[in-house]
Amino acid sequence: MIKKLLLSLIIVPFVGITMVSAQCTPNPSCINPGVYPDSATNLPHATRNVLYQTTMTVVVPADTTINGFTVPIDSIGITSFSGFPTGYSYVPNNASGFWAGGSTGCVLITGTIDSVGTWPLVVNVMGYASGMSVPFTIDYYKIVVDSVGQGIEETSNNGFELFQNSPNPFVNTTEISFSSEANTTYNVEVFNMIGKVLYKDVVKASRGINKFNFSATDLPQGIYFYKISNGIHTSTRRMIVSSK
Repeated sequence: MIKKLLLSLIIVPFVGITMVSAQCTPNPSCINPGVYPDSATNLPHATRNVLYQTTMTVVVPADTTINGFTVPIDSIGITSFSGFPTGYSYVPNNASGFWAGGSTGCVLITGTIDSVGTWPLVVNVMGYASGMSVPFTIDYYKIVVDSVGQGIEETSNNGFELFQNSPNPFVNTTEISFSSEANTTYNVEVFNMIGKVLYKDVVKASRGINKFNFSATDLPQGIYFYKISNGIHTSTRRMIVSSK
């Protein structure tokens, strides 16, 4: 029973991702117990030969209820995290890899690799509640490493797709590419983690691959989202502005 309850508390969406340059910081928008992002969202894709940094936020509940009794959760943590591409690693913001009941933590995943492919990850977790230990495994996460150039070349000129900006992370300027199925215009928006729109523009696109440069000279270091839409198609991706 306790194992089932712990699993229900932990194997729920890991829901927000935060990106950082050194040690991770939990996403403050994640307040419900769980691990963020969820299995459907999964981790953001990486790009070959581009530094990858993403954070999984962990919100540990203070207690749970069993047969009408409140049972405190002592701690939940990672005992091992495997399956990373060569050159990738993870670092919890707590050296022990465990977080007390009622606390919030995070895990920074970072690395660079000169390959493309998909790497399934395996997270072995241990939960403690009222002196009882419950081990379990989370195996639905993966790291997908893409090649931006190959992605653009392989996209049909008849389809719509928004590509990852490059370079990413970047300091001042980055290039955003997308494929359009027709000669049309697209609305471009850049917004922060809480959804505040910081930039708007209209881009005239030709059928096929289109590229434009985005300047972040007025934006502080952090994670942002960029979205393009023409009323029919809409796509959003993340980008990281590094320290100036």
